[in-house]
Amino acid sequence: VVDGEPAAGRRTIAVEFEDQKVHENFVGHDLHLVRLDEGVDPAVLAAWMDWSRPDGLQTPAPAEFLGGVQEMPAGSVGYFTVELTPGKYAWISEVTAPDQKGMLRIFTVPGEETR
Repeated sequence: VVDGEPAAGRRTIAVEFEDQKVHENFVGHDLHLVRLDEGVDPAVLAAWMDWSRPDGLQTPAPAEFLGGVQEMPAGSVGYFTVELTPGKYAWISEVTAPDQKGMLRIFTVPGEETR
């Protein structure tokens, strides 16, 4: 759940872990912020996030990762700071099939893109 509308500028993001469970790839869920530049396929990004696939988490990444919080126990809160510019972004978790679990959310920071 995202509280508020995304806006350009320096932002500190609070990530609240309401729950936690071990997924098929033996890790709990986490949260990463990714910039989706032109040509980035969200389905390719979702598949890449699964370390148990032969091509999972291999460099180069299919998108630019800007920050995030690794898995934490339920009830924990983690923070990270990022400079957002206008453009397309996604929240994504390092789990198997995040796009099918509601753990891939695409959003846009409004304004004129400079990239």
